[in-house]
Order: sequence, then structure tokens, then C-alpha cells
Amino acid sequence: MNNKLPALKYGLLFLFVLLLAGCSQKKQWAHKDTISLQEQVHPLGIAENEGTIWISAPDQKKLIQINEKGEVLNQQTGLERPMHIDAAAGKLFAPLYLEDQVVTIQNGITDTLSIGIEPDAPAAVSVKGDTIAIADFYNHRIILQSRGQTTTFGEKGSGKGQLNYPTDVEISGDKIYVADAYNNRVQVFDTSGKPLQVIGEKDSINVATGLTVHKGQLFVADFYNNRILVYNLSGNLTQTLSGHFDKPTDIRAIGVDLYIPNYGSYSIVRYTLN
Repeated sequence: MNNKLPALKYGLLFLFVLLLAGCSQKKQWAHKDTISLQEQVHPLGIAENEGTIWISAPDQKKLIQINEKGEVLNQQTGLERPMHIDAAAGKLFAPLYLEDQVVTIQNGITDTLSIGIEPDAPAAVSVKGDTIAIADFYNHRIILQSRGQTTTFGEKGSGKGQLNYPTDVEISGDKIYVADAYNNRVQVFDTSGKPLQVIGEKDSINVATGLTVHKGQLFVADFYNNRILVYNLSGNLTQTLSGHFDKPTDIRAIGVDLYIPNYGSYSIVRYTLN
């Protein structure tokens, strides 16, 4: 009897170690499917508005509402190159690259957003509560409007806090994430515009076109390398998604999935946690 107890003890210990190892393994994102768009447009930005999916088609000058089969449900036309869009409280926000303004669309009615400072080719907009951030492409800066006050931060350059044609921006908590496109990186700022962090500089990004923050992870669209880079919020690369992309431009978490527009083809790639 006594001779069996050590074997039993170590057997239980081995099982416990295996269980801990299994619990420590993080789930990975895996390709779910690719949604072919019924209307052959080059999708750039993507947003969720009250449970529906909207994409921007800048070459066709419109926004398109689609279902999960890629079928067109609704369209908003006559928009001069809408870029990275957002939605909040049932309202779509669309930066119009060729008109140097951001518009809002609700119930088919288009209005111009008053921001106090005119951007030069706005490339993206992010809305959280009463705070709005706009990627001001040719001015190499971010326009930030909060509680009626409008400020800017960033300037042309490659140093920390400097930007080189920002293409996307996202407000997440008390931080602002910027796709610093032609510096091939992401920069993180606080809401006063103070630079906090640089992510991706050593990962050979070839134009960072889009990003999103979701469940403690940062997703970056690496346009010419046809991949999505996944980082933790400390800036460590944890996964690379590839093999299904043709010039990805944006990422949006909708439900339990990631939706990535393929600008180089007429499709949306969908990933899910495996």
C-alpha cells in the first residue's frame, strides 16, 4: 500500500501540470470564410451600425450596407471618396477624402460634421461618446474634438509623436491608436496628444493602412505584405494572419468575428477565434 502512494501522488501532480499547460494556451485567430461582395467594389473601410455591416467603396463614391452573404441591402451614393468609417448611436460617420470634410448619415439624411478645423484629405474617423478623432492625412496630424473643444496633435516626421500620412485612427479607452501608414508602424497617444508607445517598427510593415483594438489585442492591416499583425497591448507580436488577403485595409470586430476588407478584390475576409 505505502509503495503505491508516491506513484499516485506524482501521477496526480503530472495531470495537474498538464491541465495548467492547457489552460495557459491562448486561443488563436483562424480563417472562417471569405465573403464575396455581390456588387464588385473595392472595399476600404468597415463599420457596424445597429447590427448591420457597412463598407466604404471610395472608388465608387458610396457606402454600402451588406448582409453576411455579401448581398447589398442599402446604399448611400454621391460621396467623394469615403474612407475609414465609424458608427455610433445609429449614425454613420464618413470622412470624405476629396471634400476635406466628415459627414454624418442617419436615416438616409447626410449632414456635415462641425469640427472647427478643416482637414486636408481626412482618411479616418473614430467616435466614442462625445469624443471624435480624425486622421488628417496631408497635414500629418490627428484632429481631436471632445466636449466642444477641438485640438490637434502630430506633425510630419518619423520621430516619436510624429506622423507620416496617418490613414486610420481609433479611440480605445483613454488612448488613441494611429495607423502611421508610411512610417510603417502604429503609434499610441493619450487623449491630450502625448505620445505613449510605438508598435510594429521592427516587423517590416509595408504601409500600415488600418487598425482596431479588440479584447486586449491590437490588429494592424499590413497592406502590401497582405497580412494582419496581431499584438498584445504591450506591443508584442502574438500572431500573424496571412494567406487570405489581397491588400487588406481595415479590421472590425463584429460579434465574435473579425471582418477584414480586401481592397485588392471584391471580398471581406472573416476570422474567428479557434
